[in-house]
Amino acid sequence: MKATIHLMVGFIGFGKTTIAKQLEKKLPAVRLTHDEFMVKLYGRSVPYAEFHPNYDKVDAILWDLAEKIVKAGTDVIMDYGFWSHDDRKKVYERAKKITDSVVFHCVYFDMVKAKARIVIRSAQDLEEMFIQEEKFDRLSSRFEAWSNDDKYPVIFHYSANNIIYSSAFNRQVTKMHFGIYASIIQNGKILLVKKARGPYTGLYDLPGGEQEKGETYHETLYREIREETGCKVVKAENERFKSIIFSDFTTESGEKGVLQHEAILYDVEIEGEPKANGDGLDSNGALWVDIKDLTAENSTPFALIAANKPLIAVADENDETVSTHLRGTPLKPKRYPMIAGVLLFNSKGNLILQKIASHKEWGGLWTYSAAGHVDADEDYATAAKRELKEELGIEAEVEREVAAFPVIREGKKVAYHHIFAAHSDEKIVPDKSEVAEIREVSLSELKKEIAQNPEKFLDAFLTTMKQL
Repeated sequence: MKATIHLMVGFIGFGKTTIAKQLEKKLPAVRLTHDEFMVKLYGRSVPYAEFHPNYDKVDAILWDLAEKIVKAGTDVIMDYGFWSHDDRKKVYERAKKITDSVVFHCVYFDMVKAKARIVIRSAQDLEEMFIQEEKFDRLSSRFEAWSNDDKYPVIFHYSANNIIYSSAFNRQVTKMHFGIYASIIQNGKILLVKKARGPYTGLYDLPGGEQEKGETYHETLYREIREETGCKVVKAENERFKSIIFSDFTTESGEKGVLQHEAILYDVEIEGEPKANGDGLDSNGALWVDIKDLTAENSTPFALIAANKPLIAVADENDETVSTHLRGTPLKPKRYPMIAGVLLFNSKGNLILQKIASHKEWGGLWTYSAAGHVDADEDYATAAKRELKEELGIEAEVEREVAAFPVIREGKKVAYHHIFAAHSDEKIVPDKSEVAEIREVSLSELKKEIAQNPEKFLDAFLTTMKQL
């Protein structure tokens, strides 16, 4: 497998280096942070006349290192920032000359919070570049947020309350959108707007929208709610990041559309009566909708997520995330559930097996240590880690993918399974509503048992064992 170049996108203070450090451990990869080299070689405050020549020297050194690292078979993270569309175009072309495997990592953060963070950091951290408030303001005018002009593979990241959230997707899309949205729920009802344009035309959606230049996330939220509902925000809390793929629409040119939608979501309390009439441009008014009446046919994915509906990701014929799906409803043709599983090994090298609870589908069969559907805003690896925690009470990193295949039953493809390995000696606390029994077994013993009694095991688990 070819090594990958990971390109970090984000402005000063967005937390891109923090995320790059996490990726460095997780991938694993070698991280090359341009600012760190500049400070070590030339100090915290470089005179303007010397900055660009020194910048270019460091740049040449780092790209030379990057090429050698990639050719040695190791991923590399270029932690720069790549502020403009033109920067990203040039660096993508540069990276593609080294390897075919190139992906951007775009970091979202509130510009006003970033400024406050940098002012404090410049005063306290002697190993960081020194950036005054005036310089931050001047430089921020050069930053161009990721948009539909950036047509490259990308994964999005967002930091909130010391938790880093990452989008689940790395695929080509026809449209990308980022906005700030409100989940407003009272007495079993949720306040929604009826969309008048765009991919979600005719659907119920959360109040909210795009940031205007210079706004904080809260300012955007308050303005959008006032404009779309006529109400005033009393409280906004529980900030979190969500990311989905949606493809149930046609573009203006008549082609099948694929939207990657990123959102900062808040739980919001309001005062005032929502206005029933919208502007007709973006929405056709706000209204309270009973949560039980929300369906995938009448609501956007974020409206369903805010209402805690069981929304999962589904794949196309190529095993790419293609859209979302409401569990318990019929799947559209050529869309398949995405199942993430974990094989958990202990320090003795034994595998932990789970017997599926009798009331569940395939109840009574032995299978993976943990497994389940990929949620709408997850990828396979993220879902695998979550399932391990939910079903066995184990918090462990999934280390590598050991099997990936379509599940075929009665001659028809019914799902995709991606299985990961993990290691832990933590005490297992099984969820009894999901798990009937657990046991540990050596791989040699397991293979003998499978040969003698294959009917005791889930068919997909048997396929996985053949791939080990």
